[in-house]
Amino acid sequence: ADGVTLKPEAAAPLNFPMTLRWADLIELFKKIKGRDELDFGLSGHLGFNTPVGEARLPYDAAGAIPALHRPTFALQGIELKEFKPLDNRARIAINLGVTNHGGSVFSFKGFDYKLKLGGNSVASGIVDALGEVKADSTDRLTLPIDLSLTDVGGAIIDAFAKKGRLQTQVSAGLEVGTPFGDIPLSIDESGKLDIG
Repeated sequence: ADGVTLKPEAAAPLNFPMTLRWADLIELFKKIKGRDELDFGLSGHLGFNTPVGEARLPYDAAGAIPALHRPTFALQGIELKEFKPLDNRARIAINLGVTNHGGSVFSFKGFDYKLKLGGNSVASGIVDALGEVKADSTDRLTLPIDLSLTDVGGAIIDAFAKKGRLQTQVSAGLEVGTPFGDIPLSIDESGKLDIG
């Protein structure tokens, strides 16, 4: 109703309200699973003020907008790659299950993480490239971490030696590579993981 003013040889945005039914949105989310784009159509008429009154012109537009889906993460386990108590170091790999609900490959990079084991902060760092997950699938990405055994404490060293279980928390900021460019994402996952 408020309209928009168009200057000669210019463009202007026109925002308008619409009502969406929740039931329709639920059906829509089901239909776009595994797709990267959402088709749309928009039609109606525009009324232009002229010196001789309102001129009504029809419009009919169609196109597509991005329909990106947030990937989901789950901690799957800890692999003890190297355990050298005499050298005061260990190398582990945190396995992350990643589900890509979209219709294109997602890449994961700039993985700026913080790791807690047994409630203690033990490592942080950045992994430039963590890997890719294919469209509409679940895959495992591995986060490699070098640890100083001096920093982790006796309970964690004991869990490594006995290949037990550890309360684990990984929080991170990262970039997700999509067909529409890189999108920032943050995660915070925790759970009790087996050491394999």
